[in-house]
Amino acid sequence: MIGMSVHALGRCIVAFAWILLLWLPSSATAQQLWFAPPDSLLRGTVRMSDDFPRLFEAPNEWSFAAQHIAVFKMDEFHVAVEPDDDLRRELDFLAKRHIELEVSVTSVPTDNACGQKIEGMALNINQPLNVIRKLKRLGASLAYVGLDGPLYYGHIDQDRTACKYPLPELASRLARTLRVVWELYPNVKIVDHDGPQAPPGYAALAEQWLDAYRDATGRPLDGWAMEVNWRSDWRERIAATTPVLRRHHIKTGLFLDANGGPTVTDESWMAQARQNGRDLKAAKFDLDFVMIITWMQHPRRMVPETDPLAFTSLVDWYVRYPGSDPAGAAPAR
Repeated sequence: MIGMSVHALGRCIVAFAWILLLWLPSSATAQQLWFAPPDSLLRGTVRMSDDFPRLFEAPNEWSFAAQHIAVFKMDEFHVAVEPDDDLRRELDFLAKRHIELEVSVTSVPTDNACGQKIEGMALNINQPLNVIRKLKRLGASLAYVGLDGPLYYGHIDQDRTACKYPLPELASRLARTLRVVWELYPNVKIVDHDGPQAPPGYAALAEQWLDAYRDATGRPLDGWAMEVNWRSDWRERIAATTPVLRRHHIKTGLFLDANGGPTVTDESWMAQARQNGRDLKAAKFDLDFVMIITWMQHPRRMVPETDPLAFTSLVDWYVRYPGSDPAGAAPAR
């Protein structure tokens, strides 16, 4: 009887091991959540959030969200302006929780010939590179560098000061920046934050851009975070662009945010962001990651995550949906 019991136990262990093996691949390829909260630094007279420092001072106020975030995004301005001691504290916080860092930069040097006040255009190449150098000096582990819309702002944009570079020249200029980035961080991955948006035929243009990027840098692009206008035919644009990215073996993601406007409030922004999240879940796109992000002064509060108007609550909601309240309130804790 004892021998049979041991044998039966052995069979159970083997069966359990097979279940784990079957489960692990789907878990390993699960959609990641990236998080891009606005900081509390003054940009002119504008302060984007009220309590960004509490993300690092009071981790218990967003512990559930933090456990589900794979990548934390900071922008170029934050890294450049934040005092060393504060930035080092933030970097240590992320490293201890095994949350990777992305820093987005203005990446295309224009040599002052064009691109005045155009996003993503660096009038001086040291503008983005000094940010990367500061991170290196502080010992930061940098996983991703985000490019601020080089395809749109460097090629498509029709503003009178826009550069409208041909794709090969655009990629060549971008490569000047990235060569120095790779000298400092040889293994850092590059993620394009772009479209899909006008003009018609964007998917074909994106494919040409990926080829030009590879030719100029000698490497394929690592990732692409698609920015959509939720008031447009975003489903059709994503459906057309995603296969192009997949053919190039590019990590494919999407920004989850909400539209702005003069009448937007924290309440209306969060309600729309949750509705966009529902629509995105329903569309079932083949995405590697979703970046929860805001470009405006809404929502003002980052924590606590139990507050349905705090930005971290959107992470909780997205992780738990459809189990969370359909009206958009945070689940009971």
